[in-house]
Amino acid sequence: MYLNPKNIAFYLFEKGLLSWEESLAGVQHYLEAGSRSFGFKVEMVCGKNFFIKQIKNNFDGMSRLLEMEALVLQAENFTEKPTFFLHDKKNGILVNSLVDNAQNLGEFIKNEGFLLPIATQLGLVLSKFHQVEFKENHFQNSSQRQPPLVFYLGTAAGRNFLKQKRERFTTQLIEQIALYPSLLEAIAEAHKNWEAKTLIHGDMKFENCLIQKMEDSYKMQLIDFEEVTMGDALWDVAGIVQAAISVQLQKTHFLIFSPFSPFHPLLDDAIFCDWLQTFWKNYELQHEAEIKLIQFTGLRLIGRLMEIAQQADVSHQAKEWLPLAQEMIENPEKYLKLLTT
Repeated sequence: MYLNPKNIAFYLFEKGLLSWEESLAGVQHYLEAGSRSFGFKVEMVCGKNFFIKQIKNNFDGMSRLLEMEALVLQAENFTEKPTFFLHDKKNGILVNSLVDNAQNLGEFIKNEGFLLPIATQLGLVLSKFHQVEFKENHFQNSSQRQPPLVFYLGTAAGRNFLKQKRERFTTQLIEQIALYPSLLEAIAEAHKNWEAKTLIHGDMKFENCLIQKMEDSYKMQLIDFEEVTMGDALWDVAGIVQAAISVQLQKTHFLIFSPFSPFHPLLDDAIFCDWLQTFWKNYELQHEAEIKLIQFTGLRLIGRLMEIAQQADVSHQAKEWLPLAQEMIENPEKYLKLLTT
């Protein structure tokens, strides 16, 4: 059974989430967005709102992703997330609350700028998430402990593996990355520092941080836990730093390594550096790990290019990002100003 606007109200009634009268009133607004799983934003006429995921093909891999997300949504010691309603294993369906009147962090920063209270709250929320504990048997699958694909760029065998069954743009990007021999060696070295000992989000980026404007404050929630796994907590932290850097580069429109650029758009912007420093200061775990965090941020820049390359040509963007990533991985000390005064 696959959900659609015609049967979704009855499904929610059948599962006890709507009364019969509420289901008969029908759906007021329905928005579907396809990815690895179908996502439905459902607003009912009765005023109740839901966000529903249904996996496209109910095979073991996708079923496990949905199961892990349901596990996180039910965690009682982490509250900065949507409300969990049900996990229907038979039909591959997950139902939680729709976060009303929210912006993702990227949209918020675009409109409001880099506000320090948001950086403070983000650091606290992410450190709280990394302290959530589950029984070890939930993560016995060894594939759940593998480092992100970008680390495979560090070896010829890994690069060949990534080229297999990849889209043309991804293959082009991998070939472009191979033009930086010292970067490949640095990735291989960084791979040795990967520590799979903490529950991590796995897909931490601005799009998965939602902000609601309250009367005199903001409320932040994390969403989309499909890629949750055991890994290195600094990978999530680096995802936030990388997302901020990407926004800053788009905002300034300067080429970092251009001789015509009058300043370094990352290191010479006090507001931007203050925001990242505040975020890192309020992330209460693993301080004094700045070198590794900066290196992971460089890797996340490359990883982001690989994500985009699944759908578009990133050759031009790679010419700007790859030298920056190389600098961050090989000479992280140069970028300590991003995290510490």
